[in-house]
Amino acid sequence: MGTGLPPKSHLTVPMLEGIIKQVGGDVDAETSFLYITLRDLGRRIAALADEWLAEYGITERMLGILFKLYVHRARGPISFDQLAAREKMPPATLTVTLDVLEGNGYIRRKPHATDGRRKVVSISVRGRRFLHALFEHHGRRLEEVFTFVDKSDRAQLAALLTRVSQAFDAWEDRAEASRRTGAKGA
Repeated sequence: MGTGLPPKSHLTVPMLEGIIKQVGGDVDAETSFLYITLRDLGRRIAALADEWLAEYGITERMLGILFKLYVHRARGPISFDQLAAREKMPPATLTVTLDVLEGNGYIRRKPHATDGRRKVVSISVRGRRFLHALFEHHGRRLEEVFTFVDKSDRAQLAALLTRVSQAFDAWEDRAEASRRTGAKGA
């Protein structure tokens, strides 16, 4: 049974305006279009990335953790708790994920310098080499996917998506602060 929506990326703002009018909605069609399109593209790109990453024996989530550890490396190891919070992962799930990454030699875990009960995590030399090789290969594949968008449009899109991402981060921070304040006042 069809949804009434066109396949893949063929949805347009005017089409969405018509659908919203038919169902009696009072929402901004452009905002809805952005949500639907970004969600759809995110899912499709994630599925493609999962397929590619499976060739390397890792998942998108593992890649995200390795990348965060790589970026964080200049500041030293990151605590397990900080990583769990940044990844929005339950501790048990993060432990299993780190077990796989550590088993492959991509990360190191060791006791915290001042609190032996806590653990810190860092990317290993092997993990950095793995990321470099993966990004080179993965990057070429992504360039193939985006060949239909010229370089200046990609730069413009990247700038816009950066602003959207930053705005969403700020919104999430405000929402979290509001939840904490509301929870304290209860």
